[in-house]
Amino acid sequence: MPSQAFHALALVAAARTAAHASRHIADRRAGLDASDQQTDRTATALLDAAVQSLAVSLVRLRVRGAAAEPADATAALVQAFEGRLVLDDVARAARLAHQALLSLYPAVDAETVERARRLALDAEACATSDAPEAAGIAADLAAWLDRFATAG
Repeated sequence: MPSQAFHALALVAAARTAAHASRHIADRRAGLDASDQQTDRTATALLDAAVQSLAVSLVRLRVRGAAAEPADATAALVQAFEGRLVLDDVARAARLAHQALLSLYPAVDAETVERARRLALDAEACATSDAPEAAGIAADLAAWLDRFATAG
């Protein structure tokens, strides 16, 4: 049974990667490039979308933190996979937030910009680690979202 679950998770990962690539290509064709300096209007829209995504990911991280470890090996595999997906979502959205904040700088606090960058790096490192510990990422994300809400 774990072999079937592993193959299903591999399929989900491949489909997810294809969807991200397709979205990235569509954005490029539409003239959106997160690495370019954006207008204030575009950067604000990108930042709003990233913040919403990060808020959803924070809820997912908190729910995962409250859930008990499953006794079944297949369920544990699925739960671990979901945890890595959430961390990957945090890393992607935090990178987008960082790029948008750079476009808005100096109108936004430099510390808020830097925390978005660190959050992206930390979430990516956690998602690819041998033993991911998402509690620290959840705490950092919550603090950043609180700071951003009060700063923005």
